[in-house]
Amino acid sequence: MDGALQDLQFYIEKAADIIPLVLSDICNSLVWFFQTALSQVTNREIATAILLLSVLLFAVVKIGATEVIRGLWDVVIAALSPKILIPGLLLILYSMAIFWGAYLIGIWSSEVLLDTILEVSFIGLPSLAIAVKANSVVSVYRQFVVPEIGFSAIVAFYIGIESFSLPVEIGLQLVICFFAALQVVGRHEPKGGSVAKFSSCILSIIGLGIVVAVSWEMALAWNEINWGVEIETLAMAFYYPILMVPAIVALGYYAAYEILGIRIKIGSKGAKFLVGAYLYSSLFPSLVAIKHFNGCEVANYIKCSSWKERSQFVKKYKGRLGETAAKENAKLRRRDSGFGKRGFDGDGIWLDWENLEEIKTNLRSVASIQNRNWEEEHVYAANMQEAFVDAFTPSGCTSGSCVSSDGGSYVCWMSNGTGFTFGIGACEGSFPPLRYEGLTPPVADVESALMQFVNVGDRAVLPHWNMDFHVDDTYR
Repeated sequence: MDGALQDLQFYIEKAADIIPLVLSDICNSLVWFFQTALSQVTNREIATAILLLSVLLFAVVKIGATEVIRGLWDVVIAALSPKILIPGLLLILYSMAIFWGAYLIGIWSSEVLLDTILEVSFIGLPSLAIAVKANSVVSVYRQFVVPEIGFSAIVAFYIGIESFSLPVEIGLQLVICFFAALQVVGRHEPKGGSVAKFSSCILSIIGLGIVVAVSWEMALAWNEINWGVEIETLAMAFYYPILMVPAIVALGYYAAYEILGIRIKIGSKGAKFLVGAYLYSSLFPSLVAIKHFNGCEVANYIKCSSWKERSQFVKKYKGRLGETAAKENAKLRRRDSGFGKRGFDGDGIWLDWENLEEIKTNLRSVASIQNRNWEEEHVYAANMQEAFVDAFTPSGCTSGSCVSSDGGSYVCWMSNGTGFTFGIGACEGSFPPLRYEGLTPPVADVESALMQFVNVGDRAVLPHWNMDFHVDDTYR
């Protein structure tokens, strides 16, 4: 007993000696980390911080400090949720492993620590959203890697080589934020196309001006630039997104299996562990198969009474899924190949599918509103364009409408960006309404226009009205 007590006392004394040293090393490492990062801050980061603080102060003045603190606290609580915190920490650890490997082969150093923090914060952590939507390695590459390693990455690197004076940086960022906001609003407003184009033009001019200014600054300070550090920064913009793909795919599997587990739990009411485990392993490695195994599939799977039945069920499910995926992916390829093109394909369908399904849906909504007006007042709304048609017109499309002088008939039409037009119209409360499709809007006179409209069942005249242009990208 005395020997055991002596051993315990010895280990306690050793721990008492080691723990302060460990804590001291941790504190020194944290001090080095923050000092190194802060030493690399430029006027660009300072300007961004000032603008963010200004927005925060404006929010405090506008809605009150209590509401702002409550909102920030809600964000913190949401971020600390295990479903977000644990994957986020895993992504950070995986990112650290990537940069440790880059350090070992000589393409990373502490001189790019701030750029590394920004890369993880604005590229690595947001990839959680992509992981949830991931359907395959190809989808991750298309949604995550391609946008990050394109021409914009090179431009961002080039612009980041030099920063301007603090007032210039603040002014530039304010102007860029203003016109970027205008561009977003313009794209989502029915009549905002010209505003969006104007804002895009201004932003392009500003971007060109920044590139020219950076080039001038580089020419003046060419020998003072640490090109080794700049090359490390450029390399990081490429290898980091590419090497993040395995982690994003792994998190995609985690998210898909978690959803499948919830469906099994709801639909099975106490299914055996082996039954669920067999389903998990049978669907692997297809993320598409895992994600599309819905509640109905789970209920039918649970009804299987033998392993042979379960195996056959999963096999048939994969066969049905493969057929559906082939059809949807073919539609996606057809849609993507026709964007922005005028003309018809070999089947007589307009090449550019953009907004076609949305236009049809919105025209049906217009028809429903006008039909309700007729039922309530026995007259169609005369100011339909301003009242609701403009609101239903998709961004980048045009629309028009007219109502007869006695309010007894109306027509409405919408055209997508390449000019294909759908129309809808009715007379004296007739419902469902008549339809129109063509390369030009119908004539403005209501009575004459309705002569161009036919019943939706006329597939020979209305092939596009009777075709489903909706595409599902969850199969690729």
